[in-house]
Amino acid sequence: MTFLFLLDMALLYFLIIKFINDGIIHIYFYLMISIGFYISFPIMKKIRKK
Repeated sequence: MTFLFLLDMALLYFLIIKFINDGIIHIYFYLMISIGFYISFPIMKKIRKK
């Protein structure tokens, strides 16, 4: 589930970037993907406990 979430966020980010500056991927892309990956684990643990 986390992988699909990351894939969706990456696609959403890419579509927004494509709209803003013709799809140039910056280092922020990789930074946001890694931050999202590590932030999603505690959130998913809380959701699974309920």
